[in-house]
Amino acid sequence: MIEIKIKPQNVKIDIASLRGADLEEFNLAYAELAKADLSGTDLNNANISHANLEGAILRRSDLRYTNLSHANLKGSHLECAYAEKCNLTGADLTKSFLNYAYLDDANLQGANLENAILYGTLLGFANLEGANLKGAKIWYGNLICANLKDANLSSVEFKSANLALANLKGANLTNAKLKGANLFKANLTGANLEGADLRFANIAGANLQDANLKNANFEGATGVSVKKKGNDWDCYRAKDQ
Repeated sequence: MIEIKIKPQNVKIDIASLRGADLEEFNLAYAELAKADLSGTDLNNANISHANLEGAILRRSDLRYTNLSHANLKGSHLECAYAEKCNLTGADLTKSFLNYAYLDDANLQGANLENAILYGTLLGFANLEGANLKGAKIWYGNLICANLKDANLSSVEFKSANLALANLKGANLTNAKLKGANLFKANLTGANLEGADLRFANIAGANLQDANLKNANFEGATGVSVKKKGNDWDCYRAKDQ
């Protein structure tokens, strides 16, 4: 039996038996679970807020409605995790692996996902307001209707990602790689797109009012009328196509 420390009191759980365990609605707030193997574990509606899960394995775990707010998930593995409506506000997911995870409607407000890997991740309607995703890789991700207001998306790789109807108002997209991305009717009001790669992106109906487009690359982009003036672009009108 290995002791998992939980404040304000300690609860003893056999950490070796957590893989595939049923911990639905369990209270693991402030638990020390670094490098724990929670693969396939049912944590639906559990409270794991402020827990230390650095390097933990949560592949295919059920994290629906789970409270992971302010948890330490640095370098953790959440590939194919079911995390719809999961609360990850303020969580640290630096260099974590979220490939093909289901995070639709999840709350990641203020979360840190710097250099995280999110290939094929589903983030439709997710709240990422003010989140830090600097350097993250979100290839083929689905962020339809996601809220990325004021998020740090500098140098993020959005290769062929779906950002249709996403709210990117005031977001930092400097040097972001949006080649082939779908930005249909996205709100980019006041966003910083300096040096962004928008080649072959779909910008039909997008709102680029007051956006910084200096040194951005719109080669082959569809759905927007642009005219280059030196290193800057004037976007006359985004067209619905």
